[in-house]
Amino acid sequence: MGAPGKDFVAFVENGNFDGTVRASWRVDDKAVQMSNGHPEDYFGWHGFYELSPQILDDGKKGKKLEIADLDGKTIAISLADAAAPFSQFQACFNKPASKTEKASNYPAAKQTPPNRKGCVLEVDGRKAIDGACYWGPYGSMDGSFVMEANGYFAIVEIDKKTADGWWNETAGSTHAHTRLGEMERDGKCWKSRSVRVCAGEK
Repeated sequence: MGAPGKDFVAFVENGNFDGTVRASWRVDDKAVQMSNGHPEDYFGWHGFYELSPQILDDGKKGKKLEIADLDGKTIAISLADAAAPFSQFQACFNKPASKTEKASNYPAAKQTPPNRKGCVLEVDGRKAIDGACYWGPYGSMDGSFVMEANGYFAIVEIDKKTADGWWNETAGSTHAHTRLGEMERDGKCWKSRSVRVCAGEK
C-alpha cells in the first residue's frame, strides 16, 4: 500500500502474528529484506514499514514471495499473476506527490531481544556481532537461520555440509543485500576465507 509522497507499506492479514513481529521478505533468490510488522488495531492486520519498493520490481518478475518470522513460521505466496497489479501499483506510487502531501513517519525498526550468547559475525577481519544476539530459524531449509545484534543481521541458508549467506553490511539497514558467499562448517561455526558466522549458545 502506498501513495505518491508517502512511504511504502506492506500488509499481512491473517498471518497469525502476535504483537510486533520481525520478519524476512524474499522473492525467489533475490536479496532478503527485514522488517518489523506492527499490529494495526483498527484493521486487524500487520503493517511492515521498512520494506523497499524494490520488492515490487522483484515481485512482478518473480515466482514466489516468502515471508518468514524469526520463529520459522513461513507464508508462501504465488506471484504467478502479480506482474500486472504490481505494475499498476508502481504507476500510481511513482507519480509526483501533491504539494500538500508529506512523507509519513512510521515506527523505526527495533532489534529483537537477544536469546543467545557468544554469537559472532566476522567479515573481512571485522566483527559486526561479537557477543549476545537473537537467533531464529529461517525458511524451509533444515538448520538455516537468521541472527541479529548491534543493528546488523545475517541470514545463513544451510544445505547439508555447505552454507550460503547474506548480511545487511550497514548497521540499521533492513536489506540483506551483501552476499557472504559459500561457507563450510567448522565446529559450531560456518567459515570461508573472509567470513565466520557462529550462532552461539542458548
